[in-house]
Amino acid sequence: MIRKAKAVWRGTGRAGTGHLSADSGVLAETPYSFKTRFENEKGTNPEELIAAAHAGCFTMALAFASSDHTFISNCRACASVATRIGTIVRLWLPS
Repeated sequence: MIRKAKAVWRGTGRAGTGHLSADSGVLAETPYSFKTRFENEKGTNPEELIAAAHAGCFTMALAFASSDHTFISNCRACASVATRIGTIVRLWLPS
């Protein structure tokens, strides 16, 4: 299975803007910028999407692993991503 997403960036790193799209349509030219990534402006950023994917994969894997048992009917996970100069230095599921 191959999943695809696209990113477009226009302008300089700090002053530019971009948008993200996924073939599924769930992201359709979703805007992001320096301020949504490195400051606290409302909007998404690549790290947030990586954390969401990690939490989503974990909860689904836990549901599959426990499918022979009845003790899990709902599962919730929170994932965090730490970066330094554009590199992921830590990706974890905090307790």
